[in-house]
This record gives sequence, C-alpha cells and structure tokens, in this order.
Amino acid sequence: MTGDDFTGFTEVAARKIPEIATRARHFRHDKTGADAVFLLNADAAQTFAIAFRTHPAESTGVAHVLEHCVLSGSRAYPAEKPFVELLKGSLQSYLNASTFADFTIFPAASPHPIDFQNLVDVYLDAVFFPLLTKECFRREGWHLSADGTQQGVVLNEMKGMCASPVHMLAEHARRSLFAAGPFSHAYGGDPDRIPDLTHDGMKRFHRVSYHPSNALAAYSGAADIQGELRRLDRIFNQFERGEPHQTTTWPVITVPRTLAFSHAGADPSRLALNWIFPAPEGRLAELACDVLCEALVGQPFAPLRRALIDTGHCADVVEGRFCDDTSPPRLSIQLVGVNVDRTEDVQEVVRETIGRLLLDSFDRHSIAGAVNAVEFRNRDRSSWKRPHAVGLLLDVAKGWRLGRNPVHGLGFAPELAELRAAPAGFFESMLKTHLLENPCFTMVVLTPDTVKADNTCKAPPRGPSGALPDSRAPRRTPGATTGIPRLALRDLSPGPVEDLMTVDQVDRVPVLFHQRHTNGLAYVDLALDLRGVSDLSCAALFARVLLRSGTARRSARDMTNRIGVETGGLCCEVLSAPLATGAGEATHLILRGRVLADRVPCLFDILGELLSEWQIPEPQYLSEIVGSEIVRVRAQILPKAHEFLDRRLRRHVSASEQTDGLSYLQFLHDFQSLILHDPGLAVQRLRECHATLACRKRLTISITSDRRRAADLRRSAEGLVSLLPAGKTVEAHANGAGSGCPEGFILPGAANFVGMALNPEARETLRQAALVVGLKYLETGWIWQKLREEGRAYGALCRGDALNGVSTFLSYRDPHILRTLEVFAAAGQQLGHGVSRDDLNRSIIATVGRLDRPLSPPDSALKALTDWLTGSCAERRRAFRAEVLTTDADDLNNIGTVLSEAGKSANIVIFGSKQALGLALAQRPDLFEIKDLPGE
Repeated sequence: MTGDDFTGFTEVAARKIPEIATRARHFRHDKTGADAVFLLNADAAQTFAIAFRTHPAESTGVAHVLEHCVLSGSRAYPAEKPFVELLKGSLQSYLNASTFADFTIFPAASPHPIDFQNLVDVYLDAVFFPLLTKECFRREGWHLSADGTQQGVVLNEMKGMCASPVHMLAEHARRSLFAAGPFSHAYGGDPDRIPDLTHDGMKRFHRVSYHPSNALAAYSGAADIQGELRRLDRIFNQFERGEPHQTTTWPVITVPRTLAFSHAGADPSRLALNWIFPAPEGRLAELACDVLCEALVGQPFAPLRRALIDTGHCADVVEGRFCDDTSPPRLSIQLVGVNVDRTEDVQEVVRETIGRLLLDSFDRHSIAGAVNAVEFRNRDRSSWKRPHAVGLLLDVAKGWRLGRNPVHGLGFAPELAELRAAPAGFFESMLKTHLLENPCFTMVVLTPDTVKADNTCKAPPRGPSGALPDSRAPRRTPGATTGIPRLALRDLSPGPVEDLMTVDQVDRVPVLFHQRHTNGLAYVDLALDLRGVSDLSCAALFARVLLRSGTARRSARDMTNRIGVETGGLCCEVLSAPLATGAGEATHLILRGRVLADRVPCLFDILGELLSEWQIPEPQYLSEIVGSEIVRVRAQILPKAHEFLDRRLRRHVSASEQTDGLSYLQFLHDFQSLILHDPGLAVQRLRECHATLACRKRLTISITSDRRRAADLRRSAEGLVSLLPAGKTVEAHANGAGSGCPEGFILPGAANFVGMALNPEARETLRQAALVVGLKYLETGWIWQKLREEGRAYGALCRGDALNGVSTFLSYRDPHILRTLEVFAAAGQQLGHGVSRDDLNRSIIATVGRLDRPLSPPDSALKALTDWLTGSCAERRRAFRAEVLTTDADDLNNIGTVLSEAGKSANIVIFGSKQALGLALAQRPDLFEIKDLPGE
C-alpha cells in the first residue's frame, strides 16, 4: 500500500521480525512529523502507548509531576480523575504512565475492542489537551498543608524512593557520568527541589514537550491501522509543525572521578562502578555491548563478579548490566557490603581482571551463556511490572527518542547469530576500548549516615506578607459530568476465555500441557508439594541453594555454565494459595525454567540431574549464597513494601511470610549464624529438605510451549520422573504461623507503608464474589479519595479472599499513619452507607477485568498450575464469575457489616521512620510495638 491510502500519514518503513512473530509498520504524520508505529502480532490484548521526549533542565521533577497532572482532567473529559474513572469501570489489562530521564510514556491495554478505543481516546485527549489546574498541581506536585508541612503525591513518592539506598546509589551512579543534560538531574524529582517547581513552570514544560512534532504513538496487537491513523490525524491536525527535542547524545565527564555520599539506610556500605560506553552504531554494536556486560559481570560465575566476591571486596554484586536508559549508554556495577577503606583496591581488582582476560580471553561458555541470556531477554520482555507488549512498546520508544528507526531495538536473531560466531579477540578488544582505556569512569561510594534524621523537606519561602501560601484548593462545580467513556455490563463476554490445557500422568506424576504462543520458547514448572514440611523457610532456602549448586558429575561453576548455555535460566518461588474447598492452603515450591522450544529435553535433563544428584556447597560458598539471599530480600522491602505488609498480615493463614517475608529474612540471618557456628547442622537441615522434597509423590509438572509436540514433551518428563524416588506419603497441609501482635518496623526515610487486616469470625457467611467487588469499589473509590486525593499517599490496595476470611488494606509511600488507619477501619461502614447502581456496575466490570486479564505465557501457565493444585476447576471459576456479575447493593451492604465488625479486632503492621512511629505512639499509646527489621 502507498502513503496515499492513510489519511494524513505516509508509510516510511515496514519490517518483519520473525523472532517475535511481529510485523512492524512505521508511519509519519505529514503535517507535524509525528511518528506512529504498529506492531502487528497475535497478542490477546491490544496495547497503545503515546510517548514524548521530555528533557528537564533541573531536579524539580517537572516531567514526573506533569505525567501525573495530565491524567487529572482534559478538554473533552473534564473529570477531576479520569485515570481513576478508567480504573473503576474498564477491562484494562494495563493502565499506567512512566517518566524516564529523557522521555515520558503513557501505555494502556485491553482485550476488549470497545474498551481499548475508550482508553486511547481518553489518553490522547489527556496528554494533548490537559486542564492542568492549580488544584491538580497542588495535589499531585506539592503544597503546604494546614500544619505547614509540605505534601503532594509526587513529593511523597520521591521521599519513599529516596529512602531506598538501592535507588539512591543508582541515581548518584547515573548522574555522576554526565556533565549536563537530563541524565545529570533527578528526573523523578529531588524532594528538596520539588518545592521549587511552580504551576506556571509545569505548564510551560507541557507546551514545549507535549506536541505531536515531539511525539510517538505506538500500537501492539491486532490493530485497525487506517482507523487509528484517522483518529491520530484528527488530533495532530489541531497543531502546527513544531521543533522536536534534540536526539543527540549528551555531554559526559572527561576524566575519572570518585564521589562519596551518605544515606541513613546504607548499611552495609555500597559502591557503584560506572562507565560511559561509546554510542553504539547499529543494532549489532548495541547487542555486543549487552553481551559483553553479561559475560563480564552478569552471569553467576562471570570473571569480574567472582573476582570482586572472592577477593573479599564485597558481600555480593547486586547489579552488573548494560544500561540503555541513557545516551550514550553505560555499564553500572553495584556492590554491597564493601569496606570503605579499601575502595581503591576495588578498582585494582577490576584492572587486574580485565588484564587477565585480555591475555587469556573469555571462556567460551561465558560468551555462549551471555548471548543466550540476551536472546531470552529479547524474546520475552515481560517483567513483574509490565506485560511483554508494553515492554515491546517501551523498546520502540527508547529507539525513537534517540532519533533512530523506532523498531531498531526489536530484532535480534541475525545479530546474535553473528556474535555467537564472533572471531577470537572480538569481545576482548571491546574490554580494552570500552573499559580499560575509557576515561569516562566514576566510582560512587554510599556509606551509612547514622546522624542524619529523616528525609524531611526544607520549608519553602514565605510570601511577601510573611504568610504561608494558601493550600486550599478550589472546589469544582457540583454536578459536573465526567463524560468518561466506559463499558456497560451488556458489553462483557458471556464467559471467561479458558486456556487450553491437557493433563497426563507419568508414573502417577501429573503432567500439565499448555499450548500458547511463546515466541519460540518453552516454559517448564516443577511444583513440589510442601505439605507436612515443618520448616518452610528452610525449604525456600533449599531451592535457591539447589539452583546455585553442583552435582555428582559437575561442579557449581560447570552446572551454572551448562544452565547458561543450554537454557534461559532457572529460578524458584514458593506458591501459597487457598484451597478451593476453603479447608486450608496449598503450598508448593516451584522450580521454573525456560528454554528454546527444541531444547526442552536439555532443560529436563538439567532439572533431573540437580534433583537427583545434588551436592550441597561447601560452608564458605553456602554462606555466600545465604548472604546473596539476604541482600535480595532486603532490596525488595522498599519497592515492594505493600507485599511484605500483606504477607505479614496474613501469616496466620498463609505460608508466604515464612518463605518470602520478614520471617524468612529473620531465618536467613539465623541460618547465616548457624553456618558460622555449626556448619554440620546447617548442611544436615538442607539435606533433610532435599530428601523430603525431591520425590515423585510431591511432584507436579507443567509445560508451556507453542509447538504441538506433546509426545516429545512427555518423553522428556518421563526421563526426569525416572530419576526420582517414590518418596513417603504426603502429610496434611502445614498451617501458617501465629498472627502475632500489631507491629511497627523502622525504615529509613519520611514515607510510611500502612497495613490493616480484617479477619471476620463468621467467614462462612461471606459471599466471596461480593467481597471482591466491594473491595474493588473501595480501592478505586472511597479509599483512593481519602488516601491519594486527600492524604497524598502514592497509592492504596484492598485485597480479600473469603476462602481464608482475611481482607487486607494497604497504603504505600504514605505521609500518614493514624489517619490512614482510621480510613481503613471505616471501610466497612462506608460500604454500609450504600452504593449506587452506577458505582456497583463499574466495580463489577473492573472485577471482571481482573478475572479475565490476559496473561503472559509463563504467568498463564502458573495460574493454570495454581488452579490445578488448589482444586479450582473451570466450573468453579465460571460460577464465581457469574456471582460477580449478579452482585447487588444488598450484598455489598452485608459485606460492609461483616468488615465493620471485624474492624473492632483488626491487626496492623506498619513500616515507617522511627520518628513517625514514635509520633503515632505518642497519640495512641500501645497501638503497636516498634521493631527493627530482621538483621538490624
């Protein structure tokens, strides 16, 4: 087709990308120069994103605040909170916005065509024609509250981010390399600088940055190209052509330097080694940089990683990767547990290690494993934060914002094939130019600050009269209609789309087969039943030790090399979910692996060898593994604080707190001490876990692939099963730990995370569907209003399951404690006040959207496996969905009564600063017990 077939646009490029089963088409708007990209593939959901190059000139967080404010009312949709309105009544499978150092992106996705059109309409109007009121700026950015303190959603979000030593080290590391430009600033906003931002300054930034000439619209899935281009043309034609932001690289430092900072949470001390790389010329050079970094420091036995750990210069290397989020790109290596008196020795270890590699070359397994790791990251771009399609569009935006072909970063197969066959000395030459002789290097040291108080912000200057600025926001006209397009109940499909799954048995071991489009990958999950296991924390640790160990035939290094060369990696998690009967919980240890579809037998061979021939590591290496696990868990506490709260609050009904929560963290510290004082006992405990779990009676196998090769896959499963003993009869389900008393754990920083659990005694009277709908209503309505809009917390969640009777209310990056607890306690009463038919319908639709949400192949396989293990059959799921659709106001009123009664004996868990916890106890003595995090 020619450009004349597309209203207002000309097609400039088209390309097939077979490795991800996608055809890409690139268009440019004739009048404004705006770019539009369509990735045509078989994704179950349609995904859209609109992106802008945003280059802040300071650290006020202007791009971040603007990202929040454009979603708070626009010309066509003057609702105060259109983003929340979409959350209330949409089947959206993804709805978010993200600010990066030099661009901002707004992605949305839905499996429902009408709903998708609604999301795109609202997002396009929001970004190009926002209201940007002063009220919105004060709420989302910053304002002075009645008590004179500074408040604001973004301000409180960044206070929470700055409380994390992981975030602050990464921030200092990136900024240390750039002499000017957006990468030299705190693009999310420095809490001390955010109050320098003005409402007029934010509006000026919008006029300059949010323009079609500086924009990219991108789609993934089954798109109506002509229809979408007509819609974009109607928007873009309202603008004249403007000047896009520059796409050149930014000025960097020219001589090496060392910088030192302190942080209240940096215990132990941390260090980052950072290099600016030459701007890659082409996709091959870009992937070569990624492979080099993976081979040097990314793999478990990568030479620089091992040198830094083995010489005692750090407890662990927590990051070592190629970073393409800057221009030019960089390598950042982050170490934890460093001796601040020996930081210069760290640089010497780096020089010596690179020098040896220049003489001896990389081991062939290192390069093969690194290429493999890079290939799998490109085949599956999903993460715990976003689905694969959003990852694709993010990569499109990354290339576009640098002035490249937007689909530059999607293909990889030909280039990786060339790198696999790279001549001797290829990567060693890169070591010399990119690292050893590179003057663009910094070392950033982050040490504990034992004196500095909480990260409170400076008081802003007073007005000319000496009075504090008025923080009262103007009221909107009562009765104004929102006009937000949304679905009706009649638009929903009659029933859920069930994934195809077949079930077989191999020597009485269930084998589940899932056929999904997987971009040429296969996923294997081994579920080991933990019923009757008395020490669940030890079982969780055993799995992580298992995956880093050797066997009777191979050392840990050799086994790690084999995993890297032949698979896409192994990981593990503990899955705990209520049984469908309501009688307890199913808890399983899941060993997860991914591999190219034609190499499934290799993956099963590796898993079989690990389970049947496992050799426990020597105490020194075992201690290192436990130390790494401590670092991993601690690093997750701040970014996933609400998850830790939820696990802690549910610990009397769920095992998850013992396997990935604060109890698990305490176990790790105790086990580390046990290795030091009685290594024989530590080894014995792990061996007992292995003997108990590695057997056929506890095993269920799940295989996901896009190939019709059930017979071949079954033969692979047979080989693994044949290696395992039958095992003893599995005992009754283990119970969770005791509920404990209300707790307040001390965290650095000025943001709090508040959790409350309501545990109704009469749980058998709960209607599960009504509970889920009621909590969705609260989460997107009243609690959002009280905590986010009025309280300026970054977010809040409501979770409930009538099977175990516990509902949890969670806030994160919250400036309040007592006020939030009062809101949570009043949640049941709010439901009892009555819910309008309109609000009820929107909550039902949002709940169905959650139930029917398309999942990535590994996630959908894990959900199907969970349903199988808990006895949740298709009939139960259909019945539950039908109950959701028939929920009425009386049902929610009954849920409100039950929750109100349960609120009289609610349990609470809080993460906050010592000062904030102390102030709360001063007003409510004996409300909770203040504790340090395990290990502090």
